[in-house]
Amino acid sequence: YKEIKRAKPVIEQDLQNLQETVSLILQRVKKGGDKYLRKYYAKKYDYKPSSFLISPEEAAKAKDQLSPEVREVIDFAIDRVTAFAQAQRDCIEDFEKEMLPGMIMGHRVLPVDSCGCYAPAGRYPSLSSGLMSVIPAKVAGVKRIVCCSPAGPDRGINHGILYSWHKLGVEEIYSFGGANAIGVLAFGTESIPPVDLIVGPGNQFVTEAKRQIFGIVGIDILAGPSEVLVIADETARPDFVAADLLAQCEHDTNARACLVTTSASFGQ
Repeated sequence: YKEIKRAKPVIEQDLQNLQETVSLILQRVKKGGDKYLRKYYAKKYDYKPSSFLISPEEAAKAKDQLSPEVREVIDFAIDRVTAFAQAQRDCIEDFEKEMLPGMIMGHRVLPVDSCGCYAPAGRYPSLSSGLMSVIPAKVAGVKRIVCCSPAGPDRGINHGILYSWHKLGVEEIYSFGGANAIGVLAFGTESIPPVDLIVGPGNQFVTEAKRQIFGIVGIDILAGPSEVLVIADETARPDFVAADLLAQCEHDTNARACLVTTSASFGQ
């Protein structure tokens, strides 16, 4: 109990620091626009691209940087995620019905005009996030899809993420990330119009930024560190269970995956 009491003020202080830091970043993005972005990335990361917008020619080159095996896995994932998203959309049908004489009621499902899709790539690039955010938007019929992901050590977006977005036909791809990216998507800059909806996971700065701009634009969810508990006996498939655990562990260093089993041999 004493340990919990001592830890609580530290946690509250960390949260306050996070909120204040993100608020300051968002204010700077809103006020400074393109000039702030260039100054920030030049000073902090020595990243000075001629444009944060990735050209179609540059995006097309990502394919050559990937092995055939990786491209095959990404292509397979695109096919499967698209098939599921289309099945979801097909089951949500518009309808009208005359509930009382002269009283017609119903609903229509309409896409937003624009959507910002974020794919994290801080410690490890999240290729699946790039697919899971863009594909539902395309299937829904969103006209303008804007994608953002941090530039890596080679001063560019991860080749797997970039290959996926180019293959999906995304035309607006920007090489910046974190709370800055969320601010740009929400407020826009002189060269980048804002969007209606922001989707995709990220670290604590991305999540806090999404929380603070909610209401200015729509968001999907506030995703925290992943945690999963699998309960299994000797009849379960070890490879399936391992895959379920690993799928959550890949999200964040704070992710927690637990297995409870009645079989020591299965656990091993």
